[in-house]
Amino acid sequence: MLAKYKGQIVEVWEITHRPVQEVWVKEAFQSNVISWNEWNKNVLDFGGESGELALVGDFLILDTRQEMGYSILSKEKFKVL
Repeated sequence: MLAKYKGQIVEVWEITHRPVQEVWVKEAFQSNVISWNEWNKNVLDFGGESGELALVGDFLILDTRQEMGYSILSKEKFKVL
């Protein structure tokens, strides 16, 4: 889906257990950039040393300005276009 984030239109994925349709999210899973936490399947882990976590219901934003290429936004702070 598309959304406005920091003044730009960006690609966004609502973190969910439903099958992923977005190509960039599929690629992130396949390359182990993101994965489901092995102890809590409602938590999304980010590979590497970042230690970032996101919850089902939050939003993953394709954000090339960030070092890891993604930003996380809680559902409370998110507004769909």
